[in-house]
Amino acid sequence: MVTGVVDIRRLMAVTGNETTKKGGDIVSLVSAGLILAGLGLGAVALFGGRGKSSLPSEATPKASSRLTDRLDPHVERKKALDVVDRSQTLRLLGEADEREVRSTITLAAMTQTNGSWEETDVNYRALELSGNVWIFRIPRREGGDDVWIKAVRLDSVIPLMEFFKGDEAKPGPARQFKNNGQTTPVPFQLPPVCKDKTDYELTDIGRFKATVDGDGKQLQTGDQYPFVTAFTADRTGVLLYLDSRKDMARGTGGLFRGEVFEPEVDIASLL
Repeated sequence: MVTGVVDIRRLMAVTGNETTKKGGDIVSLVSAGLILAGLGLGAVALFGGRGKSSLPSEATPKASSRLTDRLDPHVERKKALDVVDRSQTLRLLGEADEREVRSTITLAAMTQTNGSWEETDVNYRALELSGNVWIFRIPRREGGDDVWIKAVRLDSVIPLMEFFKGDEAKPGPARQFKNNGQTTPVPFQLPPVCKDKTDYELTDIGRFKATVDGDGKQLQTGDQYPFVTAFTADRTGVLLYLDSRKDMARGTGGLFRGEVFEPEVDIASLL
């Protein structure tokens, strides 16, 4: 082993200049080879080998399972609210914290034919958010366009449908509205027990059938709710009453009071 080392050193000493030159050439060749190899690997990574992707299959992006993920919430918030999933969150304008979507509700409009109520293919929307905040998309008036409202559910001390209906001798605002062909808004105030002296105008009556994704107690799947919609004189304040009757609903329904809501402006974020 020692002899081998000596021979190599002697050879290097004798051929020092030539070896130095050849060594430089070898280094150049090795460098060129490494560059070519790098280019080759780059080409494989770029174009793939044998027609296959160079990325592992699990790294390939998958299509979103949520339609809202494919919507731009900055310009399509109304569409997003119609397809938002339970447990997603949204932040309302002026609020620091996000609110969880507790329940999503489809409200199918019903129509009365020959004394019986039948479900139509016209659907409206409701969202129950954390903190007793509700968002509804309902008709603004009989046969009118849709309106979004943000509301809270009030604790009603009495069932209000008897107040809205009244009787033949003293018709309530809902009966008056029905008697005028549901064309002329009917002014009214809630009963004194509600402690609300706001002047409202009743603009729509009807019935919804609910389909619910969630576990809230206010609305449940299969429930039918006769409803009353009213607005303040300036059309910014809203009152919605969903009447829960033992033979129609398991949910509590209730009285909701709020304001006209513009999703494109009043939703700060939707996740």
